[in-house]
Amino acid sequence: MVAQPQHYPWPAKTMQQIEDYERWLKAEWYHLMNYKHHGPSAESCPKKPRLDFRKEETASSSILQGQELHDYQIKNCVNPAVVPFPDTMPCVVLSLAQMKLHLVAGWEKIQQHLREILAWYINHGEMLNRAFNQHQLETTTTGTWDEWLEQNVGISSPQ
Repeated sequence: MVAQPQHYPWPAKTMQQIEDYERWLKAEWYHLMNYKHHGPSAESCPKKPRLDFRKEETASSSILQGQELHDYQIKNCVNPAVVPFPDTMPCVVLSLAQMKLHLVAGWEKIQQHLREILAWYINHGEMLNRAFNQHQLETTTTGTWDEWLEQNVGISSPQ
């Protein structure tokens, strides 16, 4: 009995894009061979699909998960000198039921902080809108809003 080849479990949309790319490659090969053997023709080149699997390959290989993601976030996203880590876990070994209580309480605290952060973003956005309007009013201001924002606040418009 011959074993069937295993296929990577791509999401349906990605698999469709890969198959479109495969069809394009076959059509491109046919077009090239026709050109090679019969010379130029009025036939147009096949249109290349948007997906370039080589870009997908490099993007997916750089996805951090599990412990690697955890270590990356601690190293690059949180400075313990500025943002202290909460000490919520007791030092003793807990049962799963006891861990559940800490996990639920921790998740509630995270949700509370996310709501606070959202309020800060809304407030900051309102201040940015006012600053933009003021920038439009002041005739002594030179340069664009984007330039002013970058030079004076240290952020870009998309941020």
